[in-house]
Amino acid sequence: MRHTRPPRQRGVAAVEFAILLLPMMLIAFGIVEFGRAFYQYNTLVKATRNAARYLSQQNAGDTQVLDNAKCLLQYGSHEYCVNHNGAKPPSLLPEAEFADAKVTVCDWQSCPATHKVSVPAANLVSVSVESYPYTVLLPWVLPQQGVRFGRISTTMRSNL
Repeated sequence: MRHTRPPRQRGVAAVEFAILLLPMMLIAFGIVEFGRAFYQYNTLVKATRNAARYLSQQNAGDTQVLDNAKCLLQYGSHEYCVNHNGAKPPSLLPEAEFADAKVTVCDWQSCPATHKVSVPAANLVSVSVESYPYTVLLPWVLPQQGVRFGRISTTMRSNL
């Protein structure tokens, strides 16, 4: 009776792991980058909604109110813009990106061409952020240049 030796397979699992490691890491880090992008987009949507809600509760045409809405959009609170005594609050999203984005805050007096309504007791307000740049943490997963969100806008109607 002869014993036959099984074929040697030492290290096969390590080779298979090495082959699959790079695609698995690309998928994992791609999911992380997509999650970060979705988080930043959702934060912008909520910030524009909060700023429009604040603006709809204020008197139209007041430039201080428009500035407070921009502050609410960036910092999540308009208190910093009203009281400059306290320390600067952290921005909801990176401040450098807000400097690159086009932020528009309008009511019927500041933008009469687009926000004029036929009902005199209504005030249309809108807050929009256009071409907000998304900063990629892992440039080898996504290209660094040219990743921007489109126009994120919220329009509300308030009674005067």
